[in-house]
Amino acid sequence: MKLFFLILSYFSGFSILIPLVFGILKNKTFGLTLKVLFFYVLVATLLEILVFYTALQDINNRILSYICTLTEGVLLGLCYYSFMNFKFKNVFFLLFSVILVSTISLDLILNGLVKLNTLSRNAECTLLSFIALFYFYSLLKKPEIKNIFSSPLFWFNTGVLIYFSGNIFLFLFSNYLDEKNPDAYLAFNGIHSVLNITFSTLLALTFIKSKHVS
Repeated sequence: MKLFFLILSYFSGFSILIPLVFGILKNKTFGLTLKVLFFYVLVATLLEILVFYTALQDINNRILSYICTLTEGVLLGLCYYSFMNFKFKNVFFLLFSVILVSTISLDLILNGLVKLNTLSRNAECTLLSFIALFYFYSLLKKPEIKNIFSSPLFWFNTGVLIYFSGNIFLFLFSNYLDEKNPDAYLAFNGIHSVLNITFSTLLALTFIKSKHVS
Protein backbone atom coordinates (compact mmCIF):
# COMPACT_ATOMS: atom_id res chain seq x y z
CA MET A 1 0.00 0.00 0.00
CA LYS A 2 2.88 2.37 0.80
CA LEU A 3 4.30 1.76 -2.67
CA PHE A 4 0.93 2.66 -4.22
CA PHE A 5 0.78 5.99 -2.35
CA LEU A 6 4.42 6.70 -3.24
CA ILE A 7 3.74 6.17 -6.96
CA LEU A 8 0.59 8.27 -6.66
CA SER A 9 2.58 11.10 -5.06
CA TYR A 10 5.04 11.02 -7.98
CA PHE A 11 2.17 11.21 -10.47
CA SER A 12 0.78 14.11 -8.45
CA GLY A 13 4.07 16.01 -8.48
CA PHE A 14 4.67 15.54 -12.19
CA SER A 15 1.03 16.25 -13.12
CA ILE A 16 1.93 19.96 -13.27
CA LEU A 17 3.63 19.12 -16.58
CA ILE A 18 0.18 18.59 -18.16
CA PRO A 19 -0.93 22.25 -17.94
CA LEU A 20 2.67 23.34 -18.62
CA VAL A 21 2.67 21.60 -22.01
CA PHE A 22 -0.75 22.98 -23.02
CA GLY A 23 0.24 26.41 -21.71
CA ILE A 24 3.29 26.44 -23.97
CA LEU A 25 1.20 25.31 -26.94
CA LYS A 26 -1.63 27.81 -26.39
CA ASN A 27 0.09 30.82 -24.81
CA LYS A 28 -0.34 33.03 -27.91
CA THR A 29 -4.11 33.00 -27.36
CA PHE A 30 -3.92 34.04 -23.69
CA GLY A 31 -5.49 37.15 -22.25
CA LEU A 32 -4.25 38.73 -19.01
CA THR A 33 -5.86 36.17 -16.68
CA LEU A 34 -4.40 33.15 -18.43
CA LYS A 35 -0.99 34.81 -18.73
CA VAL A 36 -0.94 35.15 -14.94
CA LEU A 37 -2.17 31.56 -14.61
CA PHE A 38 0.54 30.32 -16.97
CA PHE A 39 3.15 32.14 -14.88
CA TYR A 40 1.74 30.35 -11.83
CA VAL A 41 2.16 27.00 -13.62
CA LEU A 42 5.79 27.88 -14.44
CA VAL A 43 6.49 28.75 -10.79
CA ALA A 44 4.68 25.61 -9.57
CA THR A 45 6.75 23.48 -11.96
CA LEU A 46 9.98 24.98 -10.65
CA LEU A 47 8.90 24.37 -7.05
CA GLU A 48 7.98 20.74 -7.80
CA ILE A 49 11.44 20.19 -9.29
CA LEU A 50 13.04 21.68 -6.16
CA VAL A 51 10.84 19.51 -3.90
CA PHE A 52 11.80 16.40 -5.85
CA TYR A 53 15.51 17.26 -5.78
CA THR A 54 15.64 18.13 -2.06
CA ALA A 55 13.68 14.97 -1.21
CA LEU A 56 16.20 12.85 -3.12
CA GLN A 57 19.05 14.59 -1.31
CA ASP A 58 17.29 14.19 2.05
CA ILE A 59 17.31 17.97 2.59
CA ASN A 60 14.70 19.70 4.77
CA ASN A 61 12.43 21.41 2.25
CA ARG A 62 9.73 22.79 4.54
CA ILE A 63 10.63 26.32 3.40
CA LEU A 64 9.38 25.38 -0.08
CA SER A 65 5.92 24.80 1.38
CA TYR A 66 5.87 28.39 2.63
CA ILE A 67 7.07 29.69 -0.73
CA CYS A 68 4.42 27.58 -2.49
CA THR A 69 1.64 28.90 -0.26
CA LEU A 70 2.70 32.52 -0.82
CA THR A 71 3.23 32.34 -4.59
CA GLU A 72 0.17 30.16 -5.15
CA GLY A 73 -2.12 32.38 -3.09
CA VAL A 74 -0.83 35.61 -4.63
CA LEU A 75 -0.84 34.44 -8.26
CA LEU A 76 -4.23 32.70 -8.14
CA GLY A 77 -5.60 35.71 -6.26
CA LEU A 78 -4.29 37.94 -9.08
CA CYS A 79 -6.06 35.70 -11.61
CA TYR A 80 -9.39 36.36 -9.88
CA TYR A 81 -8.60 40.04 -9.43
CA SER A 82 -8.02 40.37 -13.19
CA PHE A 83 -11.50 39.21 -14.24
CA MET A 84 -13.86 39.63 -11.28
CA ASN A 85 -15.79 42.86 -10.72
CA PHE A 86 -17.75 43.54 -7.56
CA LYS A 87 -18.18 46.21 -4.93
CA PHE A 88 -15.22 46.63 -2.55
CA LYS A 89 -13.09 44.43 -4.83
CA ASN A 90 -9.85 46.28 -3.95
CA VAL A 91 -10.55 46.09 -0.22
CA PHE A 92 -11.33 42.37 -0.41
CA PHE A 93 -8.15 41.44 -2.23
CA LEU A 94 -6.10 43.68 0.05
CA LEU A 95 -7.53 41.76 3.03
CA PHE A 96 -6.84 38.52 1.17
CA SER A 97 -3.15 39.48 0.87
CA VAL A 98 -2.90 40.66 4.49
CA ILE A 99 -4.45 37.44 5.84
CA LEU A 100 -2.19 35.29 3.66
CA VAL A 101 1.03 37.06 4.68
CA SER A 102 -0.03 37.23 8.35
CA THR A 103 -0.80 33.51 8.61
CA ILE A 104 2.46 32.61 6.86
CA SER A 105 4.36 34.77 9.36
CA LEU A 106 2.48 33.17 12.26
CA ASP A 107 3.19 29.71 10.88
CA LEU A 108 6.90 30.48 10.76
CA ILE A 109 6.76 31.49 14.43
CA LEU A 110 4.65 28.52 15.61
CA ASN A 111 5.83 25.71 13.34
CA GLY A 112 9.13 26.95 11.93
CA LEU A 113 10.72 24.57 9.45
CA VAL A 114 9.94 21.49 11.53
CA LYS A 115 6.23 21.05 10.82
CA LEU A 116 3.95 21.78 7.87
CA ASN A 117 2.57 25.32 7.58
CA THR A 118 -0.99 24.16 8.24
CA LEU A 119 -2.34 27.53 9.41
CA SER A 120 -1.41 29.47 6.29
CA ARG A 121 -2.34 26.62 3.94
CA ASN A 122 -5.77 26.39 5.54
CA ALA A 123 -6.19 30.16 5.30
CA GLU A 124 -5.26 29.99 1.61
CA CYS A 125 -7.65 27.09 0.97
CA THR A 126 -10.53 28.82 2.77
CA LEU A 127 -10.02 32.16 1.02
CA LEU A 128 -9.71 30.70 -2.48
CA SER A 129 -12.67 28.35 -1.93
CA PHE A 130 -14.76 31.34 -0.87
CA ILE A 131 -13.73 33.32 -3.97
CA ALA A 132 -14.49 30.33 -6.23
CA LEU A 133 -17.95 29.91 -4.68
CA PHE A 134 -18.60 33.63 -5.00
CA TYR A 135 -17.68 33.53 -8.69
CA PHE A 136 -20.11 30.68 -9.35
CA TYR A 137 -22.77 32.61 -7.41
CA SER A 138 -22.15 35.69 -9.56
CA LEU A 139 -22.53 33.57 -12.70
CA LEU A 140 -25.92 32.35 -11.49
CA LYS A 141 -27.08 35.90 -10.75
CA LYS A 142 -25.79 37.37 -14.02
CA PRO A 143 -25.26 34.64 -16.61
CA GLU A 144 -22.98 36.58 -18.96
CA ILE A 145 -21.62 33.43 -20.64
CA LYS A 146 -24.11 31.52 -22.80
CA ASN A 147 -22.17 28.25 -22.79
CA ILE A 148 -20.12 28.13 -19.59
CA PHE A 149 -18.48 24.83 -20.58
CA SER A 150 -16.72 26.68 -23.40
CA SER A 151 -15.29 29.25 -20.99
CA PRO A 152 -11.75 28.71 -19.67
CA LEU A 153 -12.69 30.64 -16.53
CA PHE A 154 -15.33 28.02 -15.69
CA TRP A 155 -12.75 25.22 -15.74
CA PHE A 156 -10.20 27.30 -13.86
CA ASN A 157 -12.73 28.12 -11.15
CA THR A 158 -13.91 24.50 -10.96
CA GLY A 159 -10.34 23.33 -10.48
CA VAL A 160 -9.72 25.89 -7.74
CA LEU A 161 -12.92 24.98 -5.90
CA ILE A 162 -12.34 21.21 -6.03
CA TYR A 163 -8.67 21.39 -5.05
CA PHE A 164 -8.77 23.97 -2.28
CA SER A 165 -12.08 23.01 -0.67
CA GLY A 166 -11.00 19.36 -0.74
CA ASN A 167 -7.71 20.14 0.97
CA ILE A 168 -9.04 22.25 3.87
CA PHE A 169 -9.48 19.34 6.28
CA LEU A 170 -6.45 17.48 4.91
CA PHE A 171 -4.14 20.37 5.80
CA LEU A 172 -5.95 20.99 9.08
CA PHE A 173 -5.05 17.57 10.49
CA SER A 174 -1.82 16.86 8.60
CA ASN A 175 0.63 17.70 11.41
CA TYR A 176 -1.39 15.77 13.98
CA LEU A 177 -1.66 12.67 11.78
CA ASP A 178 2.00 12.88 10.80
CA GLU A 179 2.91 12.53 14.50
CA LYS A 180 0.13 10.26 15.82
CA ASN A 181 -1.06 8.11 12.92
CA PRO A 182 1.38 7.75 10.00
CA ASP A 183 -0.89 5.30 8.13
CA ALA A 184 -3.79 7.76 8.15
CA TYR A 185 -1.38 10.51 7.14
CA LEU A 186 -0.31 8.42 4.17
CA ALA A 187 -3.95 7.94 3.14
CA PHE A 188 -4.60 11.68 3.50
CA ASN A 189 -1.61 12.34 1.27
CA GLY A 190 -3.15 9.97 -1.26
CA ILE A 191 -6.35 12.02 -1.30
CA HIS A 192 -4.26 15.18 -1.68
CA SER A 193 -2.45 13.60 -4.65
CA VAL A 194 -5.75 12.80 -6.39
CA LEU A 195 -6.96 16.37 -5.82
CA ASN A 196 -3.69 17.73 -7.17
CA ILE A 197 -3.87 15.60 -10.32
CA THR A 198 -7.48 16.75 -10.83
CA PHE A 199 -6.43 20.39 -10.40
CA SER A 200 -3.60 20.03 -12.92
CA THR A 201 -5.95 18.38 -15.42
CA LEU A 202 -8.51 21.18 -15.10
CA LEU A 203 -5.78 23.82 -15.50
CA ALA A 204 -4.77 22.08 -18.72
CA LEU A 205 -8.41 22.18 -19.86
CA THR A 206 -8.47 25.89 -18.99
CA PHE A 207 -5.60 26.48 -21.41
CA ILE A 208 -7.19 24.25 -24.08
CA LYS A 209 -10.32 26.43 -23.96
CA SER A 210 -8.30 29.64 -24.21
CA LYS A 211 -9.44 30.39 -27.76
CA HIS A 212 -12.63 31.71 -26.13
CA VAL A 213 -10.71 34.44 -24.29
CA SER A 214 -10.44 37.80 -26.05
